[in-house]
This record gives sequence, structure tokens and C-alpha cells, in this order.
Amino acid sequence: MLNISNNKRRSLLKSQLILNIDFPEELVNKYRICDEAVIVNLYEKINIDSKRFNGTNINYYKLKIPEGYKLEGFSSEIIYESSIYKMNNFNEINKKIINDKIVIDKFIGNNGAINEKIY
Repeated sequence: MLNISNNKRRSLLKSQLILNIDFPEELVNKYRICDEAVIVNLYEKINIDSKRFNGTNINYYKLKIPEGYKLEGFSSEIIYESSIYKMNNFNEINKKIINDKIVIDKFIGNNGAINEKIY
């Protein structure tokens, strides 16, 4: 279920997975968040100030990409994102990712790589 609300006290209290698309750190920290939630930040790195928060805060990811895409001195994620940047159709992007066999290698949190047991 998708929950969209501005009630800072109750809206995220029962959510186990939170996708933060565009909220800045100051606004996220005004909300009361479930203690065991998984927060995925898509825009920028966010730190959760709540002392009760014992969940997972994902700020970035690492991809495994085919050798044909790799360039020395460049991040694998940037290279692959730039290859799908101009595509307008989600189905077209999805096909390309499946055909290229792109896999998320690991998620990066505030303190480094996140243990696989969490996700």
C-alpha cells in the first residue's frame, strides 16, 4: 500500500519501507519514523537524528555491470545511468537492464556497506 500524507506524527509510524524521493534532511527528521523501518534515499544522503531509530538508512548503491561498460576512472553507476538517461520509456529501460544483466552489488548506508541479512 502506498501512503501519502503530511501528518508528521502518524504517517510514517507503521511504514516498514520508506522511499524518500525529494525530502531534505531537515524535513525528514520532523517526521516520527518506525523504529525498524528501511529508508531508501534517492536524491541525497540523509542522516536520521532520532535516537529511537534502529532501522536501515540506505543512501547509495553499487552495481555489477558488464565489462563492455566499464571505463577506468569512472564509477560503474554513473556510466550505466548515463547509458539509460535519454530513454523515455520505462519498458525500454527495464528491457535494457534485464538484457545487460545488471545487478545491485550492495547498498551503502551511513557507515558503509549494509549487511545482506538486512535486505
